[in-house]
Amino acid sequence: MAGTVTTAFEDFATGSVNGQMGWRSELDQAVVPSGGVATFGNQSLRRSNFTASSAFDNQTYSPPVSPPAGENQANTVYIAKFSFFAPAHQPGLDVTVSPDSGDGSRMAWVDLLDKEDGVHITASDSSGADGDFVTYDLGTLSHGRPHTIEFRIKLIPGEANDLVRILIDDEDAGQCFTTWETYYRVDPAQSVAPNFSEPPNINSLQFRTSVPTFHVPDAGYLFDNITVTTGTGPDSPGCDVTLDKQASESTVTAGGLANYTLTARNRGRAVARNVRVCDEIPRGTTFVRADRKLQRVGRSRCFVIPSLKPGQRESVDVVLRVNADYRRGTLTNLADLLPGLPGTPVAPGLDLPAPPAPGAPGAPGTPGTPVTPGTPKAQAVRKAKVIVKVLARRAGRRPPAVTG
Repeated sequence: MAGTVTTAFEDFATGSVNGQMGWRSELDQAVVPSGGVATFGNQSLRRSNFTASSAFDNQTYSPPVSPPAGENQANTVYIAKFSFFAPAHQPGLDVTVSPDSGDGSRMAWVDLLDKEDGVHITASDSSGADGDFVTYDLGTLSHGRPHTIEFRIKLIPGEANDLVRILIDDEDAGQCFTTWETYYRVDPAQSVAPNFSEPPNINSLQFRTSVPTFHVPDAGYLFDNITVTTGTGPDSPGCDVTLDKQASESTVTAGGLANYTLTARNRGRAVARNVRVCDEIPRGTTFVRADRKLQRVGRSRCFVIPSLKPGQRESVDVVLRVNADYRRGTLTNLADLLPGLPGTPVAPGLDLPAPPAPGAPGAPGTPGTPVTPGTPKAQAVRKAKVIVKVLARRAGRRPPAVTG
């Protein structure tokens, strides 16, 4: 049941790609000479946001693969890979690339935003509260040489469990993302696919520009070696990071110190990056110190592990003070393990989800507003709980009575 469509643009006529070999597009694009870019052959697809549109019918779509991949399809695996080239800094150049239904329903994206120090890559999934979008920084790629980006998606029946891995220059980004399935379940009217009862099937790549911030005609990124495959197979390597929490003592005295050790361990087969470990400081206690620098997030204290290799573990020791008036009983201390940093602001100019239909509530994601921190459900939040017994504070010895 597997299907594959590969495009290298060698047999295309120069000029608009629209209508050639199953490609569709009306915005700024053209098949042009590759200019000697290594591995690109003689011709490539040039794409930019010199002209842009928030609509979907005029964006650039690769030919659809048949059969598509979907949660309830025979094919549940989607793999797409493309190469791109940015010769030098082109201010305002911004293109997103998405696994797509072929008619505008996207299930993820990577954004290619050109800046002075290189092309900044971000990914987006809908793992936030109520399907809100969360962006992840995947690094910066250099100008002047070609790069590859690959989506590997496993579409799993059920809610909030699709698995997305992204590879950059054939190296796994090391983070488990999810698709936009929750976004469509929360607001199915946003899907342009005919079946609104479930997330859309995907069969192509969409190259989208929605903000015309680039002002140089006949320039932009070059894209080449574009392959989309649907089929069956096992899940991609998962992020299986566990969290353990231990108290140094089983009892603590009110007014005394409670010591805890939090340990994150990667039991998976891929490097996990930007893993965030948070200790939820219980009410009735005060944070005293830790053996590594922690970031305050509400009542929690967190630290980020930039890279956790398979089999590797990282720990932090935390010391809390129990309030002197804490009632005798038990003290419950929770810790969370979740991937990624707190949600970062979406910069103006980034490609956002489709605007709501007239009269409909606003769609999630607005330029300039923070994105709600979230957790891809493919790597669900893991909690560790420790319960210690709190003893009543020992009363001090009373002075002798005054006599005489």
